[in-house]
Amino acid sequence: MKKILFLVVFAIVFSSFNLVNAANFSDRIEGSINIIDEKIDDNVLVPGQFGYKFKRFTESTRLFFTFSEKARAEYRMELMERRVMETRRVLVENKTEHIDDLVENYDKRLEEIEKGFERMREREKEEVQERVANMTQNHLRVLEGVLEQVPEQARIGIEKAINSSQRGHITAREAVARREGKSEEEIEGMVEDIKGIRRKPENISEIVVNESGEKGPDLEGVGNARNAGL
Repeated sequence: MKKILFLVVFAIVFSSFNLVNAANFSDRIEGSINIIDEKIDDNVLVPGQFGYKFKRFTESTRLFFTFSEKARAEYRMELMERRVMETRRVLVENKTEHIDDLVENYDKRLEEIEKGFERMREREKEEVQERVANMTQNHLRVLEGVLEQVPEQARIGIEKAINSSQRGHITAREAVARREGKSEEEIEGMVEDIKGIRRKPENISEIVVNESGEKGPDLEGVGNARNAGL
């Protein structure tokens, strides 16, 4: 019992180191999360590394002790952003066997956000939907760029992530459009446009030598894919 209590307390203290970043997360996603232009951090902890399971444990613990539905949604968006960054990292390291787990967690957090809408006040719901729309738009751009450079065995996982992100993007955009008074015909056209933009990003075909000495995808160059934005 004492060990369990210690682990819970330690997890809370450990996760508290990220409180400053969490407090600024709303500001960072007010416009859009620009992870496209971010280089891949060598210090990003990814599946298979020591401490990663504890990292995920602290995430769940923090969610458990977050009681505002809006705050929970914002933290879940931060976790989705982490999963995209981790996906880029594991691809650079050729650890594609972890992609399915990352995609599954990404999809889980998105579904939790959507389920939480019914427990939010209308103003909070509108604000979060706007942010989800912006966030998933950027994630789509990143993942589309990644898809063009991954090994064949990793493509299925990335396709799943793209489908999840696209679904979340469409759902959020539909809600925003209805509040703006768009007709169902206009909304239907918007959705078809979103589904039809699966075109290849430009200028991301360069291949570099990764840490293992083998040729691998230049995922840091995904930032050049901004011309493929939605």
